[in-house]
Amino acid sequence: MRLPDKVIIVTGSTTGIGKAIALRCIAEGARVVVTGLEKDLGKAIVKEAGKGKCALHIEDISVDAPFKALVDHLFNFDRGGSIPTQVWVPDRYRGNLLEAGPYIESGVLPDPPDTGAVPWPWPGIAPEDFVGLADHSAGRRVMSADEAAVLGLSDNGGVVQRIYLLGPDGETIYSFSLWPMFPDETS
Repeated sequence: MRLPDKVIIVTGSTTGIGKAIALRCIAEGARVVVTGLEKDLGKAIVKEAGKGKCALHIEDISVDAPFKALVDHLFNFDRGGSIPTQVWVPDRYRGNLLEAGPYIESGVLPDPPDTGAVPWPWPGIAPEDFVGLADHSAGRRVMSADEAAVLGLSDNGGVVQRIYLLGPDGETIYSFSLWPMFPDETS
């Protein structure tokens, strides 16, 4: 279990992807606050999850001051304080780097002039530091929060999904993605 003793809020979790995320977090040991607009669907998720594993909060968060009621609800979710509550901010990320040329030429990836390319942001990191490049599979590298921060991530972590980086040689185009790592992930 990756998320024991955690309380997680999953917005829009009465249907679709949000529901899947909520149920996965529960399977990983978290207690989850299911939020959304569909009360009957939310009740079904609470029942499916089992007693004490999730709570339901129905509210339209598009109206003024939407989070006060949610915060009040969370305050009462673990009244006894048996679960330490904190905001998880990742300190490590998994950077994935792929030489994009062959994929652009074959039409699998869009042409960089259509999307733009960012200059190589890490003077102390070479593309070869991303293991896996030699066989044209995506190279991976564990990156610190400081290394990830040069991409302009928000304070709450974040994901970068496929941006183009112009390599340090000024010619090679790479496709790059960045994903936060769970605290128990090692590589």
